[in-house]
Formats: sequence, structure tokens, C-alpha cells
Amino acid sequence: MSVTKEALSVSTTSEIHMPNLDHWHQHGGLVARRVLINYKTWYERKAIAEGEKGADAICHPIGGHRITVADMEAIARDQNVDFRAGDVLIVRTGMTEVFEAPTPEVFAKM
Repeated sequence: MSVTKEALSVSTTSEIHMPNLDHWHQHGGLVARRVLINYKTWYERKAIAEGEKGADAICHPIGGHRITVADMEAIARDQNVDFRAGDVLIVRTGMTEVFEAPTPEVFAKM
């Protein structure tokens, strides 16, 4: 599957072929406790606290940085999140913002 402007700009849910949660709706939905880890906000706060500025303090979800288990555990502690069996883990990386205004540079990295 390749990521193209056309693939990201479909007008109906049934036309979406990108991996997302919409396909669960065709099978009755997904019901579970969700746990949100806000990596983007955590990363940017941490970067600013460490003296980063401008673009260096912004989380770039397709910049090649790997989110580690240690990162996830630190964020969970910071956000007072506890994990339980059966949880659905949602990680906010900032990718939605990238998809809302993709640039040629972004498409080249995908």
C-alpha cells in the first residue's frame, strides 16, 4: 500500500484503504477500555525542559525517532495511567496533524 494524496483525501469511510479504526465499524465496532498515551505533548514538554527550541522542540512523527518501552512507561507514570488486561492502547504521535497538512517532504518520507 502506498501513501498518496488521493488515498488520504477520500470522501467516504468506505473508500478508506489506509489502516485505521473505521474498518472495525463494519464488524460492530470495538468496545474496550482505552488508554491514551500522549507522546507528542510529553516529547515536546521534555524537549523544552531540556533547552530545545524551535523545530528541535517539536515532535516529528515521521522523523525516524523510535518510541521505546521506557518512553511509554515514563509517559504512563507522568500521566498517571495504569495499564490493565484488555486495554486498547492509543498513542498520540502527531501523525493526524501531519495528515491534515501534508507537504512534499512528508510524502517523500512515507
